Amino acid sequence: MTESARMEKLKKIVRVSERLKISQMAQILEMNESTLYNKIVDWADQFGFTIDEDVVKFEAGRKDEFIAALDGAFQGWDEKTRTKDGKID
Repeated sequence: MTESARMEKLKKIVRVSERLKISQMAQILEMNESTLYNKIVDWADQFGFTIDEDVVKFEAGRKDEFIAALDGAFQGWDEKTRTKDGKID
């Protein structure tokens, strides 16, 4: 799946979900969970989401702003985090 397709899938899931497991987000993005967790903490703070153990709760947050910011954030991540197989580490 291309980066663009992964992002579209994540945006669609965020639009229709009240909560999402971090492990599911990592799987969709083909990203290491610990790396993603660090980003999610920042996103939660910025967009008003809450984190309960391994679940991001979107219901109190600003989903539309988050979805709009996802494209830029994902494209801006350092290419050095990519592993040899093309996945983000």
